[in-house]
Amino acid sequence: MVVNKGILSELTLVVVTYNRPTMVQRLVRYLCSQAPELLLVLVDHGDPESQESNAIALSSLSTAVRHLRLPEEMLLDEVLVRATDQLSTPYAAFCPDDDIPVIDGIFAALSMLSEDSDMVCAHGYILSLTETNTAMYFGPVEDYVPSYNNAEPLARLFSMMRRYQPLFWSFYRTEILVWVMHEVAAAKLSNSMFQEFFHAALVCSRGKIGRAPSISLWRRVTDSHVDRRRIHPFHQLIDNPSLLGANYKEFCDKLLPYYIEDVSRVTSDNAFVVSRVIDLVFVQFLVRHIDYGELDGKIREFLNDLDRDYFASLPTQQQADDTKNFMLIQSDDINTEYWINENLFMVATEVSDELSTGCHNNGRELIISIEMLIRAIKSAMEYRSGN
Repeated sequence: MVVNKGILSELTLVVVTYNRPTMVQRLVRYLCSQAPELLLVLVDHGDPESQESNAIALSSLSTAVRHLRLPEEMLLDEVLVRATDQLSTPYAAFCPDDDIPVIDGIFAALSMLSEDSDMVCAHGYILSLTETNTAMYFGPVEDYVPSYNNAEPLARLFSMMRRYQPLFWSFYRTEILVWVMHEVAAAKLSNSMFQEFFHAALVCSRGKIGRAPSISLWRRVTDSHVDRRRIHPFHQLIDNPSLLGANYKEFCDKLLPYYIEDVSRVTSDNAFVVSRVIDLVFVQFLVRHIDYGELDGKIREFLNDLDRDYFASLPTQQQADDTKNFMLIQSDDINTEYWINENLFMVATEVSDELSTGCHNNGRELIISIEMLIRAIKSAMEYRSGN
């Protein structure tokens, strides 16, 4: 299924790869077949053997793909900045070599950008995918929150951190992406979690962020994602609260000037208010994501280390679980998660137009239609058939 949509020719998709030639070559073949009008740049910082294998594979394609070879030892931050030097189209986006873009969703996101000059980036729904040697398994919706359409930067930051989801997989106006990547690199933040927040907060400072009503990406779930889920201030809080405080201060000191400059009639009082708003926004984010069961377990662990007698007087695990469940119920209106119906996990080797399963969100309005879901799954299966 080749999608011919003119606006796609205005996008540069930067595919970033490191020592995974088989995977990235399959991705590039898929993209060239699905949307040959896309401008593809393969940013390759793998070893010489992988780079040579990729170069040979690219030379056999009918669609030209720019191949940027960078030193294997180059850090990812610098790789991404160097990649932005290759951009010349109005829109741009990054694509890791293990993700599978859905062309319908790319078109929908670019259409949103082209129709609203105040919007600096847009993306669709992002779903997860697991692949084995024999099958593909399609999992829950990962990114789904609505657009951040607030007129003021601080209001957009507040909206984003209330239900935070990363902006790395968005489709950007090129000048915004270039600016953000250079600013992130220049900030030299010491913590990767706050680097991600810094990226998203800078984008919020510059304009609106759109969520197109379409599936734009399958994110591959691998063992490495287990560690990724732990990159969160809650885990840093219970592991090393002093370090979390130091990392947050470094982050906030770097971020504050970008938001103060957007406040008219800046005074020392206004600067203090902006700083306090940012502090409270991130405190709220931390509180909403506390895992009370894990926190309870950590406290038990420390008290048990002190003295066995402490353990006997602690609440039972059932009491702790009841407290956790109560808190989740109380916050359900805020932390709603949208899941693909469990039957969909059985869709592994073939897709039928009569597929009768879909998405639900605990009784609220559906966000993904059956037709949209089928088309996205078919795109993933077409990617797989390119082996």
